[in-house]
Amino acid sequence: MLSVARNRDFWAQPERGLLVASIDGKSYRWSTSDALSVKTTPTHAVALYRDGRVVRHGATTETVWQLERVEGDVFAIDATASIVFASGFILEQRGARRELLSAVDFHETWNFAAFLRNGELGLGYETSQPYSEYGSYGSPHEVVEVCDVRSSDSVRFVERGDRWRDRAFDLHAIAYAPSGVCAFGTNEEVYVLENKRPPTALSAYDRLYSDTFSRSWNPMGNCSALDLALDGKWLVARFVDRTQVLDLANNLTAEIQLPNDAFELHGSVLRWLDDSFDLQETALEELVFEDADSYP
Repeated sequence: MLSVARNRDFWAQPERGLLVASIDGKSYRWSTSDALSVKTTPTHAVALYRDGRVVRHGATTETVWQLERVEGDVFAIDATASIVFASGFILEQRGARRELLSAVDFHETWNFAAFLRNGELGLGYETSQPYSEYGSYGSPHEVVEVCDVRSSDSVRFVERGDRWRDRAFDLHAIAYAPSGVCAFGTNEEVYVLENKRPPTALSAYDRLYSDTFSRSWNPMGNCSALDLALDGKWLVARFVDRTQVLDLANNLTAEIQLPNDAFELHGSVLRWLDDSFDLQETALEELVFEDADSYP
């Protein structure tokens, strides 16, 4: 997440339909008047267009993929813009693409996508209600999935719950730790779930149906960014007016003021960028904690 905030080379100007870049002292411009969304890294910009084109712009190269369908403006790029997720497809170097099948059947709508700090892809989507000639045999679901698109055994974490027909699954952020902890934030709450068994001990089937330990917080505000320590013991949740640090092992919480969403957890040290893009550090143990208002 820190690299995103340091990206001052690209500027998307949707009101003017322009993508402007300054790379190695040279200026570049591309028209993005028909783009649904544009995402950037320090060296590349990727635009998703209404006609199904996905274009990766670089200083000297351009890669184009063509999709048969565009399912809204949900798409994601990894830290180097070498892998792109768009409308259910994984787009790779030299125009290669492959379809990504959701772990839960009857997929209907993609709601969220983001590449996470360790390279996994975090997804949020809705499923439809399955029917047969004898009527319905299941419920529609809201699904949070974490997968590693670089692996054939890609599913790392799946959580699903019954879907409300009269509202969309409003997912804002996902964080995942290799220890098997997954956190995600909606417009109402932040949820933390942990597999009772290590992910390495779970088959792909078990990851869909294994028991998890769940906690949630109601922090009164939309969560815009999350990060988990690799051991799953600390969680940082960023909101519009504040940032909360959660000590998951002891069920404690503390507040800290950060200027933007550019932060990363390194063990119990929080690294963040100030408004001048200078790197700062805060030791979490030095914060004043109180009991977290959470419930299982």
